[in-house]
Formats: sequence, C-alpha cells, structure tokens
Amino acid sequence: MKKIIISFLALIIVKTKIILLLEKKIFHYRSLKYQGKSFLPYLKYNRFDYLISTVLYFRFYYRNLNDPNKQRKISLNTLGDGEGKYWAKHYYYTEVGHKNSPQQVVKARKNIYEETIKLINNYNLDKEDNLFINLGSSSGNDIEFFYNHFKKFKYISIDVNQEIISFQKEVLNIPNIKCHVGTSEKAADIIKKYQNNNSKILIFSNGTLRYEIPYFLNEMFKSLKTINNKIYFGLSEHYEKIFGENINIKSYHRKNILWVHNYIQYVKENNFNILYQNIVGGRIRNLCLNLIFSNKTSI
Repeated sequence: MKKIIISFLALIIVKTKIILLLEKKIFHYRSLKYQGKSFLPYLKYNRFDYLISTVLYFRFYYRNLNDPNKQRKISLNTLGDGEGKYWAKHYYYTEVGHKNSPQQVVKARKNIYEETIKLINNYNLDKEDNLFINLGSSSGNDIEFFYNHFKKFKYISIDVNQEIISFQKEVLNIPNIKCHVGTSEKAADIIKKYQNNNSKILIFSNGTLRYEIPYFLNEMFKSLKTINNKIYFGLSEHYEKIFGENINIKSYHRKNILWVHNYIQYVKENNFNILYQNIVGGRIRNLCLNLIFSNKTSI
C-alpha cells in the first residue's frame, strides 16, 4: 500500500513537475535536517520533508534525469546559497579532530592518512616542484593535516564554489597554497597551470567523489590521462560490496546526491595501477574504500 501511495504521488507531483516549486527549499535539505527544521514554516523536520526531498525529488526526479549536466547542476546547487560554507564550517569546527564522526569514518580516515604519509615518504614526494591537490577540499581539514606534516609541496585546494574557497581562506594558514573553484574533471587543467617537467602530482580526495555524477567521474579519469607527469591518487570513499558480485555495475544512485561507484573498475579501465586498497567495515553496504593508485608513466 505504501509503494502504491508513493507511486501515485510521484505521478502527480513529479511527472507534472509540481515538485520543482519546492526546489529551492530542497537544495537546503541537509542543513534543514541537521537543524531539525521543516521545509514548512514553524515545523520541525518530519516524514513530509523526507518524502518530498529524498523520495520524490531525488529518487523519482533527479535519479531519472537523462542529462548528466542537469544532475550535476542540481548536485552543485545543494552546495550553494550558503550550504557550502555551512558544511565547510561545520566540519572544520564541530568535527575538528573527527570527535563526532562515526567510528568507521574515523578508522577509514586514519587509515588513508597513514597510507598517504607512507606514500609521500617512500617516494620522497615532499619537494617544492611537486603538487599536492586536495580535490573537494571543503573544510580544509585534510590539506591542513598534510601541511602540518609536509611543508615543501605546492598545495592546491579545489572545490565547487567560491563560498567554500572563501571560508578556507579565512581559516587556513598555509603560505604556499593556491585555491581554485572547479569540478573533478577540471582538476587536470588546474594541474597543468602549476606543474613543470619535474613535478610529481599527488591528488587526495576524502568523501568527495561519492557526490560525483558517473559521467563526470569518467571524464575526470580521462582528463588525468592527458597528464604525462607522474600522478599518485589517494581516495577514501563510500563503497558497497555488491561490486564484488556484479562487476558489470560501475555506478548507481544511492540516495539524495549520493552515488556509489566501483572505483576499482574505473581505475583499471583507465589503465592506472593500484598501489593500495582497503575496505573498512564489515557489512555489505555503507563501507569505506581506501584506494591509492598511480598512472603508468615512468617520469
């Protein structure tokens, strides 16, 4: 009965595009939920808000858009109009030291930090010619952590809008940092502005690519293959073990703007070498995948 009611509402509200009248409110779904506020004035967050945003808008409208550019625009809009700064500030101050993070996330983050430090030390990467790219840098916590350990890199922070970058400029004290507004597939163009023939590039992404549309994730990998310099890429992302059962699935929409990607398959298809991988968590869903890979150039 519940499925019949939801299908009926989807037909009435989504197919007629009445849902778009609430779009500006829906773009704030995360902060409203976190603050316990409803889309409707004077009410607390409730099942109506979940139904309108997560079920009708994202599951029936966003998921079924055939144009990845339209999906990308919606995803980016959920980080505009104050949302990007809100969450960057939240993660920088509220979760400093990751005290409020779920233990699985804490464990995964500690693991990818440790393995990235090993990578930097083993390959002697902390040099002035080399680039450290924080893709989807948000609060700046990750780039600040690595700067406190390695001072010589040219640090480059990339995120999707100016309000996030502006917040980082308020709180980060890193003299050799460059900040750019850009999406994942544009990272290669930004890298080319700063690299020289001797540069090695380390890209670090923590909880960013899970919000990337599959089309643009593939575009990111394609663009990185245009760089001839040595690239190392470390990521920590949402993962599900269904990929171990069906390797034909590369990506699928999970919830809201969250996508689940088979990063291992993307890496192999684009001819990168996996240097390290670790799945954190003992369940089928809601796992963390830590992965470090590199291109095959000898430079």
